[in-house]
Amino acid sequence: MKLFLQALALCGACSLLAQNFEGGPPPGGQGGSFGPMQQPETKLVPQFDKDGNKRLDATERKAAREFIQGERAAGRGRRGPGAFNRRGEEQEPPQPGPKVSPTEVRSYPDAPLYASNVVRTFFLEFDNADWEKELSDFNNTDVEVPAKLMVDGKTYRDVGVHFRGASSYFTVSEGRKRSLNLSLDFAHDKQNIGGYRTLNLLNSHEDPTRAGKCRAARTVRGT
Repeated sequence: MKLFLQALALCGACSLLAQNFEGGPPPGGQGGSFGPMQQPETKLVPQFDKDGNKRLDATERKAAREFIQGERAAGRGRRGPGAFNRRGEEQEPPQPGPKVSPTEVRSYPDAPLYASNVVRTFFLEFDNADWEKELSDFNNTDVEVPAKLMVDGKTYRDVGVHFRGASSYFTVSEGRKRSLNLSLDFAHDKQNIGGYRTLNLLNSHEDPTRAGKCRAARTVRGT
């Protein structure tokens, strides 16, 4: 079963961090907020990469998931987020957002990725119906989950996806908007969008408007 995940990239009005092939991030640093201390990343790829291509296919990821689930069940892994937000308040059950297809959104194939007058829609298609649980299982590991990305009428195959962040992950429960990291060159070295090989889709979890009109939106950062 294949699922679509919609994310809007807000440009101009949001604070962005960009890095292209040649340059580094803009002056001033990355910024950020205080949150749970980031634990060292668990290395699974060297252990489960049987074909030696430095990434895990479906069979290899299945074995790696079973291993990491066993580790966490035994109390040796990192615990996942709970059902409470950062203020300790119980949240209402998550509700599905509006359904949107790639043919229903406007494309901007000629506009720069960070054009201030453009709002793009990114569609991610995963092969597994439990893609969110798989991403959660591999949180804070070196495993990327492959997906097909569609944006501006173009398709990018085998894009690596993983949840990112500390407080933006642990204060957001399952079924809600979590920040994503997209690696365009995960399987294809030259694959990029407008010269950017990596995009961070941020959930703006500390923005008070995120539960209102901007509920379906993510800030985008790129490298």
